[in-house]
Amino acid sequence: MELSQTELKALQITAGGEANTGQIAARLGISLKQAYRVCKGLEQKGLLERKRKAVMLSKAPISVMLSNLISETPNTIPLLADSGILILISLLTPKSTAEIANETGLKKSIIYRKIKQAVNISAVRKENSKYAINNKVWPKLKEIMYAIKMQEETIDTRVPLGSIIYFKNNKEIIFSNKADIDAPLTAFSRYEEYGIKLLLHTNFYYLPKKKLSLKQIFLHSLYIAEKENYIYYIIYIALLYIQHKQLLSSVRHPIIENINKVLKGQKVEGYPSLAEIKEKAELYDIKV
Repeated sequence: MELSQTELKALQITAGGEANTGQIAARLGISLKQAYRVCKGLEQKGLLERKRKAVMLSKAPISVMLSNLISETPNTIPLLADSGILILISLLTPKSTAEIANETGLKKSIIYRKIKQAVNISAVRKENSKYAINNKVWPKLKEIMYAIKMQEETIDTRVPLGSIIYFKNNKEIIFSNKADIDAPLTAFSRYEEYGIKLLLHTNFYYLPKKKLSLKQIFLHSLYIAEKENYIYYIIYIALLYIQHKQLLSSVRHPIIENINKVLKGQKVEGYPSLAEIKEKAELYDIKV
C-alpha cells in the first residue's frame, strides 16, 4: 500500500469524524477536484467510506489504526508517505538495504532516504548490518504494519477476489487462482514445459503480462514454497534445479541453500531426504 502525504493528511482529518469534500479541500489547501480525487483514492484502498456527501473512516481495522497513529503522532506522516509503508512492512523482520530493495523493487536511494527519516524519529533501529522497526519505542507502528501486510496478502486490485498472493511489489505480483485468468502462468504451472508434469489444484499466475524466463519461473516457485511450506513443492523445486543447475545455480535463496545440503546427503529439518528426491526424480528420468 502506498499513500501520499495528502492522502495521509486527509485520513487524519476524517479521524475526527465525518467530513465533506469541501472541508477536506479547505483544511489541506487544495481544490475541490483534488480533494475528490484524494477521497476517491482512499475509498478504493478501503480506508474511507462515503455517506451521501460526506466521507468517514471505513470499518477496516487498518483504517482506524492508521488514522489514530497519524493523529497522535503527525511526524510519522512524512515517513509513511509514498513508499514508506512498503519499506516498513519489509522491516517487520530485520533486513539490509539490499534485501529491502530485492523484496520491494524500490531503488536504494529511496530506501536510504526513508530509513534515515525513520532512524531520526527512532522508528527504526540498526541491528548489526540490518534494520528493523524499533518495537520498544514504536510498538503500535509494528502492529499496524503487520495488519496492513495481512490485508495486502489477501487483497489487491490487480488480481481477482479469492486469489492467494505470494509476492508483490509496485511492479509485479505472483498469485494463484483456480479460475482461468488472462495472465501469464508461472511457477509450478509451467513445470510441465520442462518435463515435470504436476497435478495441481490451482493455477499460479504472474502480472504484468510478459514473457517469463526459466529463472523467473523458478524464482516464483521459491516465493510460493516460502509461504506455503509444502514438502512436495520443495521436491519439485529440487528436481527443476537439478535438471537446469547450470542456469539456476546463480539464484540465491535459503531454500536453495538447504536443497544443496540435502543433495550432499545432509538432513535438513522440514526438507525431503535425498532418497525421497531420488525416488521422485526417477519418475521424470532426472539424474540426481
